Amino acid sequence: MELPEGLSKMSPALAGAFQKGMAAYQNGQSITDCPYEDHRKPDGRLSWSRAFRNTWRNGWQWAAQQSAAKE
Repeated sequence: MELPEGLSKMSPALAGAFQKGMAAYQNGQSITDCPYEDHRKPDGRLSWSRAFRNTWRNGWQWAAQQSAAKE
């Protein structure tokens, strides 16, 4: 599957999360199967986990859109 243009602008870690989301879609997993949990710091502030969760889901959704466009 073709990769999106902006993927090279992401950090390697976030690009990996995006590609894992794409692979999950291709393997028939649900978007709710995201392996990244939404962790918060002890004072309630968000951590980087939200970025990984959103990026994984973006990869899943992008793969779904690419698949639908081919049909």
